[in-house]
Amino acid sequence: MKVYCDDNLRKKIGVIFCECGEEILVLPDLEEMARCIQSHAEMHKLNQISKSNGKKEYERIEEQLTQKVLLKIVDFNYDNC
Repeated sequence: MKVYCDDNLRKKIGVIFCECGEEILVLPDLEEMARCIQSHAEMHKLNQISKSNGKKEYERIEEQLTQKVLLKIVDFNYDNC
């Protein structure tokens, strides 16, 4: 799922990068952000040969990207205090 925005939003909030190199915009709407992460994790899941590996990969990527978003939010809030 690609979310397009102007450069001002991209600079203000930022992006995170998956280990595969995909750039994911950090959105101010956490529910929408969760959907973006889940959609991207699903792509990783589908690239796995077995279902059990796919589920593990989905969970691993989802957790990794969620952590990156939370760190980005903390950094953003800290910088704007």
